[in-house]
Amino acid sequence: MKKKYLIFLVLIAQLTMIHAQSDSTILFKDGDGGYKAYRIPALLKTAKGTLLAFAEARWKGLDDAFDIDLVLRRSFDGGKTWQPTQMVWDDGENTCGNPVPVQDPTTGRIFLFMNWNYGPDEQDKIEAGTSQDTRRIYLCYSDDEGATWTKPEDLTTSLKNISNETWHGVGPCHGMVKTREPHKGRIIIPVYYKNRQQRGYAHVFYSDDHGATWHRGHDCVPQLGCRQGSSESTVVELSDGRLYMSMRTVGPRDSVRHYAISTDGGERWSNHLIDSTLYDPRCQAAITNASMGMSGPTLLYLHQHHPTRRRDLTLSVSHNNGQTWDCSYYIHNDAAYCDLAMLNKKEVGVIYEADYYTKIVFKTILLSK
Repeated sequence: MKKKYLIFLVLIAQLTMIHAQSDSTILFKDGDGGYKAYRIPALLKTAKGTLLAFAEARWKGLDDAFDIDLVLRRSFDGGKTWQPTQMVWDDGENTCGNPVPVQDPTTGRIFLFMNWNYGPDEQDKIEAGTSQDTRRIYLCYSDDEGATWTKPEDLTTSLKNISNETWHGVGPCHGMVKTREPHKGRIIIPVYYKNRQQRGYAHVFYSDDHGATWHRGHDCVPQLGCRQGSSESTVVELSDGRLYMSMRTVGPRDSVRHYAISTDGGERWSNHLIDSTLYDPRCQAAITNASMGMSGPTLLYLHQHHPTRRRDLTLSVSHNNGQTWDCSYYIHNDAAYCDLAMLNKKEVGVIYEADYYTKIVFKTILLSK
């Protein structure tokens, strides 16, 4: 593994010289608005071209619980300039986070799934099922390009098994809409949870009626090699209509990504499969389809290409539905949670936590065909 990693670093040094990248823009940084930290970015480009960059604004620091607000910045020129930070959800001392945006291409409505927990509840108690409240699932939407949002609606009782599921997470990253059969037009949200036995499972929420109702797919069942199961997930559609789910692993010795395939639009999944070519330091990642700008089927996968540390943020490319990946674009040394969106046929926008979680950065990358 060490030899493979050294070879990868040599490739990085070569590739960064031949792929043009724009200057980066700091969207959120420690201290802005009085918040001690910003984390958990998500990115969406609307059909009209508006970029929506979401983040958690944390009053008390890096902890995943306590007083957290959900904020947003918008760009109308492809990420060159950005509007001031706007509030999406502030619920007092409670936690409002894990943004997962997606747009229905038929109606133009932008849905935003989020998680909530009672502010005084500590994460370890939530995971153990001994907290005062449970980790909840909320949904709001915007019909005006993210300028305003509806009051978040609690969907917990219909989408979560409260008696056995403790810590819950939608995404965090963008959702997706199927463009091919089966279930063309289905809106899909990646999800994971932990049960009381501290085992993780990934699955999806989906809607076939433009977000009027939401349903829950079956869990992706871990194989023995996955040890403690899966965690944060991201989903993309393949060129034949299947879905590909990439998952963060949970086990202390797992250092590569796990994935699963669905042939029925996310209702059921294959058992975990292991991609030994993609490192995973137990961190979130994001995936999208870039076929509109490339010759043939193309997937873009944004991840930390390091076996143990959250660093070496890389954009990998696959031209064969994820069977193999080329580590083509090195982005940042110290980077963690991230997301991406196609800006046009030649450029992809990436957003990521940088420099020990002190800032959230947006960058445009020029793709070569």
